[in-house]
Amino acid sequence: MEKVDFDLAIIGAGVAGINAAYRFQSEGPKGMTYAVLEGRNAIGGTWDLFQYPGIRSDSDIFTFGFEWNPWQKQETLAMGPEIKQYMERSAKDNGIDKHIRFRHKVTAANWSPKKKCWELTVVVNGDAENPVYYTTRFIYLGTGYYDYEEPLQTTIPGIEKFQGKVIHPQFWPSDYDYKRKEMVVIGSGATAITIVPTVSDKVKHVTMLQRSPTYVMPLPNRGLLVVFLFKLFPRRMAHWLNRWVWIIQVYALIQLCGVAPSLVKRYVRYENEKHLPPRVSWDPHFNPRYKPWEQRMCASMDGDLFAALRSGKASVVTDTIDTVTERSIKLSSGQELHPDVIVTATGLRLLFGGGINFTNDGEEVTVADRFLWRAGMLQDTPNLFFTVGFENASWTLGCDCAVYVMIRVIKQIEEANGAFAYPYMDKERAEAMSLHPHFTLQATYLKGAYAKMPKGGTGVWAPRDNYMRGLLQAKYGDVKTDLIIK
Repeated sequence: MEKVDFDLAIIGAGVAGINAAYRFQSEGPKGMTYAVLEGRNAIGGTWDLFQYPGIRSDSDIFTFGFEWNPWQKQETLAMGPEIKQYMERSAKDNGIDKHIRFRHKVTAANWSPKKKCWELTVVVNGDAENPVYYTTRFIYLGTGYYDYEEPLQTTIPGIEKFQGKVIHPQFWPSDYDYKRKEMVVIGSGATAITIVPTVSDKVKHVTMLQRSPTYVMPLPNRGLLVVFLFKLFPRRMAHWLNRWVWIIQVYALIQLCGVAPSLVKRYVRYENEKHLPPRVSWDPHFNPRYKPWEQRMCASMDGDLFAALRSGKASVVTDTIDTVTERSIKLSSGQELHPDVIVTATGLRLLFGGGINFTNDGEEVTVADRFLWRAGMLQDTPNLFFTVGFENASWTLGCDCAVYVMIRVIKQIEEANGAFAYPYMDKERAEAMSLHPHFTLQATYLKGAYAKMPKGGTGVWAPRDNYMRGLLQAKYGDVKTDLIIK
């Protein structure tokens, strides 16, 4: 095995990458080197990219934050700039920042059977004509699940004719002044539900235009329980307890949605109608066609969306778009909206591995044809690890499970005096394997992308479906079955 530039290349300095760096340097094999290769010019990932008004976490920050560096404030949802600062402090306080190479965008990775390592092609400072090459034994992909450079292309008839401003939240212009503008936000997910109340006090009026509604739950941003825990227990214990309370209660809610969806729906309706103004009816505007948690439920921080609706500065319209003209949006019902700016909060374009071109000895690695082993390694692909977060819990929880699997596999390789490991399943087993997708939420923007993602099966090839079981499996479960070490 030839000498490499570093033992582990962590690609991405977002939540997954920073967490992987910490776990690897504190719990991985001693003496191993690592580098974090980040295409952007800052730590943060999502929280550095997204700049739209009100950007915040859409899951509780207590479980979204790092287990090894608890979030210090008591608010349930955190604003984007705060999360980015928290990540920067976490990296600096643990010396991770010294390992980060900014503006290093990995464009290709080839496994060399001869060298027994990965060969990385990296564009530095945007100079695509003069790439830099690195070698590494292991790769950990902390690249998230969506395309940073290209948003989801949604068909909106006539949108190209519109003479006003069209903005996708993923690329919100920092210098755009929306004061006293008529704004229409197209969408009903977490992004739309965040933007609408945030801009409502500055715009002339904002309309949330949705084809179909989402479950929206008013959530106090500082719950009584967290206040109680921090008064009753020492700070470190309170952090630990609060984190596990949130893990368990979110899991319990999802289970309840599965066994008693009508009960959950009635409760959400009760909370909605308690906060809605008389002029806004629950049906059709907050009455989804699907059961609770078939798509992710949205939280309205301190009921801010409902407060915006009560103020009269915001409204909601449930309808489909017939066409967009130079100055208006014509709806199927005959209603017409006259915005100055249209915000297309219609979802993200899913992308595996940050768009890196993976090859094995020069042959393309077709991700969609392969299964995931322990929800963190790709079938027949050596020394490649990545994160599949939870769709029903904070992404960071899935990151932790993935990193524990990686560390245990690397230690097994070292103990065996090996050079690499890869999950193996023969063609007959793969063809007979029953399929269990890693993502099951039915959001429109997700469904079209599932066919491009790796497959899930049974046994060690099964998806990771909840944090508690996933953590036990990652730390103490079987990481030998169907794993070849050489």
